[in-house]
Amino acid sequence: MDVKSYLGRNYRFLGRSNKVKLLNKGINSTNWFVSAGKKKYVLRKFTDGSSHEKMEKMCRILDFCKKHGAKVVKPIKRKDGLYIDKRAKLYLTEYYKGEPYHGKSSELKDAAKNLAILHSVLASSKLKYPYQLNQRYYRHLNKGEFNRIEGKIRSKKRQDEFDKKALKSLSYLRKRFQENEYFFNNQNRLLSEKQLIHFDFQPGNVIFNKGKVAVILDLASMRTGSKIEDLGFAAFRFALVNPKGIPGIKRDIKVFLKTYLMYNSIEEKQLEFLKDCFLGLILGRISYILKKRYFSLSDSWSIDFNKILKILKLSEKVEG
Repeated sequence: MDVKSYLGRNYRFLGRSNKVKLLNKGINSTNWFVSAGKKKYVLRKFTDGSSHEKMEKMCRILDFCKKHGAKVVKPIKRKDGLYIDKRAKLYLTEYYKGEPYHGKSSELKDAAKNLAILHSVLASSKLKYPYQLNQRYYRHLNKGEFNRIEGKIRSKKRQDEFDKKALKSLSYLRKRFQENEYFFNNQNRLLSEKQLIHFDFQPGNVIFNKGKVAVILDLASMRTGSKIEDLGFAAFRFALVNPKGIPGIKRDIKVFLKTYLMYNSIEEKQLEFLKDCFLGLILGRISYILKKRYFSLSDSWSIDFNKILKILKLSEKVEG
């Protein structure tokens, strides 16, 4: 693909593109860095199967959030007035310079602050986003599915390293799923307050610059849910990065929660479900990986299994 020619045809206001460089080619997207004059952009090709309608709606929500003070990626309109190239599955955004999360106190607090601000802005948006992750895979594994997975692994003539790790972990995972069963089955009733949420607010989706949030990434996973789902998931995920012992993890969770509540509110009765929300989403990701591998013969996100399992085991040591 001739990126410079493409940009010239569809984003004429950019003028001449001085530099184009492939940033990365991942599971869900391919991204190119673009320098045009004094400004910098990222051309993004989404390859996760999302419809152009979904991505167009996401860009409209991003534009709304950006205009109302949330630190999200700014999408750039094409000459036809749309954000998404339906045929090529491409869209352009501004480029944001920064670094990943290093576990600094200033980063932790600013992440919590900006999640609170994002929630406030999303709550004020009139735009609808009727898209969700594939619930068939994210729905928690049940007893029968665990038995099927174990049977498939044991019947293999040759077990690879993933098979061995999964088989060794099944007993532990059964217990964790059972412990979260009541909350998962009653989640809609227990978490009655609903609005649009990020649904994957974690260190990998936030870029920092000098201890402050530069930009929040990956809003394609947005869905209607409860703010406490985002807050619980984010508080644990940020606290579990480079942890300094269990006391340090607990302290960071409390700091994240306290900072968030300075800028947004949560129903008091929902705060008791902070850890349950985190566990529910983590177990959903484990369900996705195992179901994809053993029921659909796909290794989608299998590379993250060990990391997620480690996070789950570490969180077990943190009291609710």
